[in-house]
Amino acid sequence: MTTKNPFPGMNPFFEQRWRDAHSSLITYLRDALQERLPPDLMIGAEERDRYGRKCRALIRGGVNLVEIDLVRQGAPVFPEAIRKVLHPAGACYGICVFRAARSSEREVFPIRLRDRLPAIRVPLRPTDADVVVDLQPLIDQCHERGRYHLLNYQLDLDPPLPPEEAVWVDQVLRDHDLR
Repeated sequence: MTTKNPFPGMNPFFEQRWRDAHSSLITYLRDALQERLPPDLMIGAEERDRYGRKCRALIRGGVNLVEIDLVRQGAPVFPEAIRKVLHPAGACYGICVFRAARSSEREVFPIRLRDRLPAIRVPLRPTDADVVVDLQPLIDQCHERGRYHLLNYQLDLDPPLPPEEAVWVDQVLRDHDLR
């Protein structure tokens, strides 16, 4: 049995321990960005209490915002306009980048289950270059440090996957001796 993430991108079984995975990912993301920032900037890592209201307040305040949704269950994070981009692309996950300097635009990254997570450009101040952060190594780090190879990979995913994706997931797990 491998301790590495068996999936090329997001591991849908993380949802069994999402609070733990989410906390770890936020910390790893903060650390990856912090070392690339100009010396007079800092990253804040916060949980999603009253998420929608907080996002709207940040956007009204002229703050750049990067939203990452790596959960298939529960209420959607993104507004309907963003979901209309993700759904036709067959994405079960997504990223949305809002730049205060271009408030009428959004950069949307649809992510399908079989996709490697992307490297994204995180906007800073208008005078600073974007910072690029590769999300896949951070998810893989969550998997290894969280010992998620010990998750129950026998469970059915909720919500269920489309049949062809379920077959693919089953084969990936069998290939890694997790089923």
